[in-house]
Amino acid sequence: MDLSGDPDYPAMAGTLLGFATSLAPFAAGKSAGGTPEPPYYTLDMTTREVRATAPGMMSMVGGVLQIVPLVRISKDALSVQASVYARDYRGNPIPPITYQRATKDLKVTLPIDMHRLNEAIVRAQETGVPQELVLCEGKPPKHGSNGKLERLLTERETVGKRAEDGSIDYRDRGAHPHVAEGTPIARYYPPTKGERGLDVFGGEIPARDGTDRPVRTGDNIREVPQEDGTTLYEATAKGLVDVSKGSIGVSTVLLIQGDVDMSTGNILVETGSVHIKGSVRTGFSITAASHIIVEGAVESAMINCNGDLEVRGGIAMEGRNLIRTGGTIQAAYAQDAVLEAEGDVIINGGITNSFITCKGSVLAQSGKGIVLGGSIIAARGIEILEAGSELGTQTALTIALDIPELDVLTREQDTIRQQQQRLSQWLGNGTPRAILLKTAEGDRRIVAEMLRVRARLEERLNEIHKELGRLKALNNHSLARSHVIIKKEAHPGTRIKIGDKAMRLDKKNVAVKYQWDPQERQIQEISLI
Repeated sequence: MDLSGDPDYPAMAGTLLGFATSLAPFAAGKSAGGTPEPPYYTLDMTTREVRATAPGMMSMVGGVLQIVPLVRISKDALSVQASVYARDYRGNPIPPITYQRATKDLKVTLPIDMHRLNEAIVRAQETGVPQELVLCEGKPPKHGSNGKLERLLTERETVGKRAEDGSIDYRDRGAHPHVAEGTPIARYYPPTKGERGLDVFGGEIPARDGTDRPVRTGDNIREVPQEDGTTLYEATAKGLVDVSKGSIGVSTVLLIQGDVDMSTGNILVETGSVHIKGSVRTGFSITAASHIIVEGAVESAMINCNGDLEVRGGIAMEGRNLIRTGGTIQAAYAQDAVLEAEGDVIINGGITNSFITCKGSVLAQSGKGIVLGGSIIAARGIEILEAGSELGTQTALTIALDIPELDVLTREQDTIRQQQQRLSQWLGNGTPRAILLKTAEGDRRIVAEMLRVRARLEERLNEIHKELGRLKALNNHSLARSHVIIKKEAHPGTRIKIGDKAMRLDKKNVAVKYQWDPQERQIQEISLI
C-alpha cells in the first residue's frame, strides 16, 4: 500500500490511509448501527482508497491490515481505555473532542474525565511518548459475603512446631483447645446483600447476595445475639472445643475418627478424655487429663493419662516408648509392651515379652492368659492362666508393695549416713569432750556446733530405724494379702519374687498359688487342685 501519512501515529476516522497496490492484505470494514467494527477501515474497490472508520493505529494481524482503535472498552465493560498521542497520521494535533466522539460512537453513556484526558494530551505533546489512561469507569458489582463462623480461640498447629534450631516436629501440634464455662468460642457473621454495579453503557450489573450458613450447635453451647447483628457462641461447661464444618460444641471427650498418625499429629488434651476410633501409630503420643479409649491397636507410641486406658485392639510396642496411666490399663493383648499403672492391668489375651509395673493387680485370666517372658511387678497380686513355656523362657512375676514412706525414709537414711561420714572425716574419733580438748581454742566454737549437728543426726537416724522397722513389719503382714496365682501351667524358668525372697521353678507346676508367709518370712507354694 502506498501510504499517505506516518504509520507511527494514529489515523483519524475518515482519514485516507493510502492506496492499495494489492488486495491480499485487506479485509472489508463493517458498521453495525453506526458503530465501527474491525478491521476499522474501508477499501474502495474502484479507487483503491483505504480510509479509517475509527481513530487508531495501523497494525498487521495474521497478514491482514487492521486498525487498533485509540478508544477501547474493557472486556467486562467497566472501563473505557484510551491511547493518547501528540499528533495524528497526517501530523495534526489530536483534540480532546476526537476521544469524546470515539467514546460516543461506542454507545458509552458515562461522561469521560476531561481533566485527566487534557493532562494526558499535554504529557504526550511534551514528551512525545503515547499516554495510556482510563477515560471513564463504571461501578463493579459488590457481591454479598456468605455467612461466616469465626473461631475466637487460638488454633491448634496444623503442621508442626518449630524448634530453636529451625527444625520442625511434624508430630507436635500443641494442645487441643479447652475452655472454662462462659468462654466465648466463636462468632457468626450473617450474610450480606450484594450491591448492583453499572457498566459504561449505563446498564446494571447484577450482584449475588451472600448465602446463609446456619451453625449447628452441639453440647454445652449457648447463643448470645449481639447488637451488631452477629451471634456469639459461649461455653456453658468446661471441656474440649470442637468447631468444624459449621458445627460448634464443647465436650468432655475428644473424638478422633481415624488413626493417630501424621494426619492428626500428637494428641494433647489438658481437660477431658480422648476416644480414638482407629489405632495409635508408631512414634506418636497421646496425653489426656482423664481417660483414653482406643478402638484399634497401640503400636510403639507414648501414652499418658490420669485416668483409665482401654485398648480394644491390643498393644504391640516393640519394647519402645511407654504407656503410663493414673488408673487401669485394659487391652486385648500386650506384646513387647512397657506399661505403668496406678491401678490394675487387665489383659484379656496373652502377655509376651512385656514389662509391666502396677500398684494394683495384673490379671490375664481369659483367652490364652499366658505370660511369656518379660517382667511383671504388681502390688496387689498377679492372676494368670499360664507362666513361661516348655522351652524354659525366663519369666519374672513379682509382688512388691508400694509404700512411699518406706522409700522416703530409706533415702533420708542414706543422706544422713553420708553427712555423718563427712563429719567424722572432719572431727575424727572420740567423745565430744575429747575432740574439743584436742581442738585449738580459736576453732572450738565451730567444732562444738559440728558436734551438735552430729548428735542431732544420730538422734534422727535412731528415729528412722524405728520407723523403718515398723513399716517393714507392716509390709511383712501386708504381703500375705497379695498372691501369685497360676491357674494352669507354671513352667520351669519362671521366677517368683515376693518381698525380698525369690524362687525359680525347676519343674512344671499345675494350678498353683504362691503367697507370703509372714511368720516364716518365706514364699509358700500351695496347690489349687
